[in-house]
Amino acid sequence: MSVRRLVTGVDAEGRSTVTVDGDTPGHLDLGRATYDELWASEALPPSIEGDDDPADVDHAVLAPVPGGVKWRVVTFAPASEVQQLTDDQVAAARGRFDDDGVMRDYRSGWHATHSIDFAVVMSGEIDLHLDTGTVRLRAGDTIVQRGTSHAWSNPGTEPCAISFVLISADAAPDAS
Repeated sequence: MSVRRLVTGVDAEGRSTVTVDGDTPGHLDLGRATYDELWASEALPPSIEGDDDPADVDHAVLAPVPGGVKWRVVTFAPASEVQQLTDDQVAAARGRFDDDGVMRDYRSGWHATHSIDFAVVMSGEIDLHLDTGTVRLRAGDTIVQRGTSHAWSNPGTEPCAISFVLISADAAPDAS
């Protein structure tokens, strides 16, 4: 799925204008899913000035930096189209997508980030796997993921696109 991205800014005369209009430059195909990095900020509140494009990446980091935010669209391939990854494919994918040690098992996709993730299923359907069970989600459903361990799989026949906004959060309190 191609993701069109508009970015606005201010022109030389101080007027609001479109500064970017097109496919996101941060498109990463990792086999079972494609990642379109739309925006990132390393601080909250983010700056609204400048011409930098933080989505212009050839390598993505799963979670936002402490105090940061990320916005991406992930398009999950149907499970029937996902092939078992070889060790070389896992290594190649890890080279383009840094999970910063949050993946329990790269092949299954189980992970947890220190972030609050707001998500909207834009198209298709997806299974959200949690330690206590699985929830089926469809286009229009929303998720607030609060740093819990989870994985995704697409049981359908069509790709499933989800828009995610990840906001850095404090680590979970110590349960002891």
